[in-house]
Amino acid sequence: MISVTVHNKTRPGCPPKTLTGDFNTVAALKREVERVCGVLDPDQLLVHDRRLMRDASARLSDYGVADGASVHLHHRLRTHKQVRVTVQRHHDGHVQLVNADTQWSIGELKLAIDARVGVPPRRQRLAYMEAELRDEDTVRDYVIDVTPTLEMMELPREKERSFVVDVVNVVTEEFEIMRVEERDTVNTVCAEMRRRGLNKGNRFYLKFGGRKLEGQSSLDDNNIENGDSIHMLYNM
Repeated sequence: MISVTVHNKTRPGCPPKTLTGDFNTVAALKREVERVCGVLDPDQLLVHDRRLMRDASARLSDYGVADGASVHLHHRLRTHKQVRVTVQRHHDGHVQLVNADTQWSIGELKLAIDARVGVPPRRQRLAYMEAELRDEDTVRDYVIDVTPTLEMMELPREKERSFVVDVVNVVTEEFEIMRVEERDTVNTVCAEMRRRGLNKGNRFYLKFGGRKLEGQSSLDDNNIENGDSIHMLYNM
């Protein structure tokens, strides 16, 4: 026998329910949750200790669920193909809106966040519903709202991989020194430039060595090294 307390996040104000039975797998727990809480199995998202319990065949112990544990129940939205994600940075509360397709992997969502926020995927830790999002999952796995708010923990740079580049505004002839990493993407650099106002509110693109730089390519892909100059040009 095992007892699990379910906190029903689908119904604000609903008191927690303690389920007691012989269930020892995620599938068995979900059947009991459906019976007691009235949320169909396919619509359930169960979270324990910041982990989404997505493998129905797994044992509860695989997710660290023991007797007396608490689990959070959320209701999955399955009908929407697009969601508007609010990304909130953990350290300063800064928010940014990102349009996302529910078919995207979390890895693809991180690339879109990089383009808007300027934090490369490897330095993002995303959390939603108290659960950390895994790159191999899809946005659909976590959708409980058409306007979800994700928390992003920004991991520090790797000092041994960082270096500086000069970013030159060809139009104004202003330049700024930026610290980057070899695996930073062009999107990362562009977003940081927008944050610093170096583009003066204009749409722009970057060039290096006479070539236009593609957004999702890394600085290493473009052979950009310490002390190099990257040129910013306005879109006409």
